[in-house]
Amino acid sequence: KDYSVDPGEEYWDKFPSNFNECGGTPFKIDAKKLERYVMEADPDFATLVLLKKVLDDIENGCDLAISDDYEPTVSKNAPSCASRGPHISDMIAKGCKDKILIGPLKTRPKRATVNSMQPADRHDGKVRLIVNYSSPKEKGINFFINKDTYPSRMGGIKEVLFALNYCGRGCRFAKCDWQSAYKHLAVKHGQVKFQYFQWLGKFFAELCLVFGCVSSVGLYDRFARLMIVIAMLYENYLWFLLVQHLDDFVIFGPGSDDRVDRMYKRYCEICADVGVCLQAPEDASLDKAFAPTTRGSILGIWFDTVLWIWWLSEEKVSRYTNDLLDLLALSSTTQRKIWESVGKVLYVASLLPGSKYHVSEMLRVNNLSDNPSEVIVLTKALKKELAWWVPMIRPVSYTHLRAHETSLHLVCRLLL
Repeated sequence: KDYSVDPGEEYWDKFPSNFNECGGTPFKIDAKKLERYVMEADPDFATLVLLKKVLDDIENGCDLAISDDYEPTVSKNAPSCASRGPHISDMIAKGCKDKILIGPLKTRPKRATVNSMQPADRHDGKVRLIVNYSSPKEKGINFFINKDTYPSRMGGIKEVLFALNYCGRGCRFAKCDWQSAYKHLAVKHGQVKFQYFQWLGKFFAELCLVFGCVSSVGLYDRFARLMIVIAMLYENYLWFLLVQHLDDFVIFGPGSDDRVDRMYKRYCEICADVGVCLQAPEDASLDKAFAPTTRGSILGIWFDTVLWIWWLSEEKVSRYTNDLLDLLALSSTTQRKIWESVGKVLYVASLLPGSKYHVSEMLRVNNLSDNPSEVIVLTKALKKELAWWVPMIRPVSYTHLRAHETSLHLVCRLLL
């Protein structure tokens, strides 16, 4: 089947459709219950301000904060879309069924933006569909959004290590994950026109927050943060034992009592009552959401608090190593490739004492440009650091095979 042309009306007659542009999000958040939970939790002023903003997002839709001088553009899809045609069609069909997309439409509004699509292969064999809000260069939607309008607060590995060190050996942790996180919030009805894209000759539009828009992170983050703050206030929980990174939320607690169980239960109950849909907890070995345990994956890194060790999966070890070897064979590459390869190593660098002496050039090139297509020259100094990391990735990832009793403790002491 040719996925570069319109397949004809017979195909579209069988295709799922949704034409309710005012439908909003399929997740029905109960704003009154959310407000009641906050008011009963004895909130401070900052929490009340956060509540007001989130309620406005829920009741009126999210404002993407696109500047008034933005002019709508029409962009073509990446050529790779045709080779992933069946996957893309399936994802769009599911979006229409789930009421997060409108379409298929024969026409679009006059002042609508048609964004470019591109597929991204995931490591589990599936395909992720990315709507590119940065295209065309300096004319795309993201260029006309002030990144500081919606700040976000992301916890990372350093915060995880701090929490583990505070709770000590044998501590327990639980991980919660929102289902279709960004789709819990719709955009303002008048801004749906900025979220169109085209597939096989028909037009579709996103009704909710989109992964590729710079506003989405901060808008989602404040809703997610409010849900955490509510549970934290109810349980009088220490804030630094709660780590949020995008839609992942990890709760830490000492292994000697049931505080982490109570916090986990409270958070899940409040989410369910308000209308936030969480991923069902599974066995911690599956790297998904899980109930309190002493062994599991946190932000892509595995920890066992009884043995007091950490490690990377074999798949990540191979991927990280091959990415570094690929870079060593090049004289230049794009900023996107730097983010994808160097950024992964920088992410785990804080786990290895002494690594701070081998990351200065990597940090520099990782932040050279905001343009993913910018060509970056790979200097001798950078290649020296990359070469140092190639043999280190594998031994570091097998820390769990060594009797390195104080590995976590030592790293955390350095961070303190």
